[in-house]
Amino acid sequence: MLNLEGYKQIWLVDFEFGAPEGHPPAPRCVVAREFHSGEERRVWLDVDQPPRCPPYPVDASSLFIAFSAQAELSCHLTLGWPLPVRIIDLFPEFCRMTNVHRVKHGRSLLHALRHFGLDAMDSEKKDWFRDLALRGGPYSETERSELMAYCAEDVRALAVLLPKMLPYLDGGRSLLRGHYSRAVAAINVTGVPVDARFAWMWNKHRTELRQHVLRERDQDGFHDPSGTFRYDKAAAAIRATGRVWPRTKGTRRYSLAKDVLKSLSEGHAPLERLYELRRLLAAATGSDFVVGPDARVRAPVWPYSTVTGRNQTNKRPQLFGLPSWMRGAIAPAPGHTLAYIDWGQQEFGIAAVLSGDNAMLSTYQSDDPYVAFGIEARLLPEGASKQSHPKVRAQLKACALGVLYGKTAHGLSQDLDITHHEAQQLLRAHRRAYPTFWEWIEGVVTFADIQGYALSRLGWRLRPGPEFNERTFRNYPMQANAAEMMRLAAGHAHDRGVRVCAIVHDAFLIEVPSVAIDTAVADMRSAMNEASTYLLDGVTLKTDVDLIDDTSRMLNDEQRETWEWVYAKLEELEQQATGQ
Repeated sequence: MLNLEGYKQIWLVDFEFGAPEGHPPAPRCVVAREFHSGEERRVWLDVDQPPRCPPYPVDASSLFIAFSAQAELSCHLTLGWPLPVRIIDLFPEFCRMTNVHRVKHGRSLLHALRHFGLDAMDSEKKDWFRDLALRGGPYSETERSELMAYCAEDVRALAVLLPKMLPYLDGGRSLLRGHYSRAVAAINVTGVPVDARFAWMWNKHRTELRQHVLRERDQDGFHDPSGTFRYDKAAAAIRATGRVWPRTKGTRRYSLAKDVLKSLSEGHAPLERLYELRRLLAAATGSDFVVGPDARVRAPVWPYSTVTGRNQTNKRPQLFGLPSWMRGAIAPAPGHTLAYIDWGQQEFGIAAVLSGDNAMLSTYQSDDPYVAFGIEARLLPEGASKQSHPKVRAQLKACALGVLYGKTAHGLSQDLDITHHEAQQLLRAHRRAYPTFWEWIEGVVTFADIQGYALSRLGWRLRPGPEFNERTFRNYPMQANAAEMMRLAAGHAHDRGVRVCAIVHDAFLIEVPSVAIDTAVADMRSAMNEASTYLLDGVTLKTDVDLIDDTSRMLNDEQRETWEWVYAKLEELEQQATGQ
């Protein structure tokens, strides 16, 4: 439970704002209520010169409370206001207390109020006021008064919700989660810099581009001249692989789902090309790039969106949710450099530390954990490398990571196109190499089944639903603690002044003037090191860095070929359209 006695004042805060796609939020008004005294302060912000500072204190002697606080804190940033030092965000606290696997709970403020039997505004009425805020001005006096009153009603809702939630707050850990809201707000406001010309041409010509993709990139004839997909051609290519291939439940046709095609097409050139073709066509028939006036794509981070506490983003403008070649659109401004900094084998390292398996930790700390696993399991000779044994290393990697997700011999054999017996041998080799890990992970599953919950190191809790899913709880320690690590690192980076543009699973994308890139990378890596060391009993996980300056792109050779073809085709279409 959180102790409120140490704070001079406790302010419950809500903003109403517009959020045009691609733009930072545009604040309309703010209402704040002091919890103990009931004093309420209202400020209309949709004016040429809004106040320079918030109408409530934000130093460490006061506590700032909101629901989905990153929204309120984003308004602080766009207004140029300082961010509060001490924050409680009731959204993650409500998510944590209602986190049940495969049981869907509404997570809005309305749902939280209803959960505790408190009066809540009608959802249709709430939607009407949200639309009013999104619409933007000019507002009539009546509209201003109504919007302010609506904002005040949400603040009063926080005032009655807080006492109900106090017993469920997790002390300093709740404050840590509130601290993460500061970093999320900054990321949401910053956005990812992009090649504005590419985005403009893509939005203008992507429908025409699809016809060129079909005509010039479908060398195997998976579509007829009208553009209709030929399932018979795909089925023939699948049968030619000799692989066991999953089928759809309804039609019993071969599944062409993205993940299935990606994993099972490897090594079969026509199907590899089909996978890339379908990704390219999906992108061309998808949504426009939504780019702000400052040539930035803003895909809001939604924290705690999964049962493990991971983030999610709106994939529509989120470049990292699109085919990997589309990352070519990410481009720093002139004189700036981007750095993509990720944890190497993060979940493998977390599993090694939490399980206390010293052999597994030694493997993780080697130059190549998957080769080291092969040598430890006597499946590779001493001195082996990625270059000398690429196929076996790929199998070892799939096994080492698959084990963390409860991958069975059947699943492993399908993923790797090996026999069931060979897959069993891989799993047995892993058991022989890391017996302490296996004993620990079985204990994790048993504990969750008997005690009725799983818990991360910083208190993110998951309870089983009506049906116990062993695989979810087997992987939970790695996923949930990886999420905790990302949150800690993001908070540390924000405190150090690192400009983070995006969080991508186990990586951060940062931007800085090129002359300061070395310092910024060092600060980001220091923040990541501090986070992993804190969570993992003094063990520091490895980090890797890729730099992207204003003359390069975030692409490997294969991705670059597709990117350059698409860019050239868009330029050609634009020249045809303008007659140049």
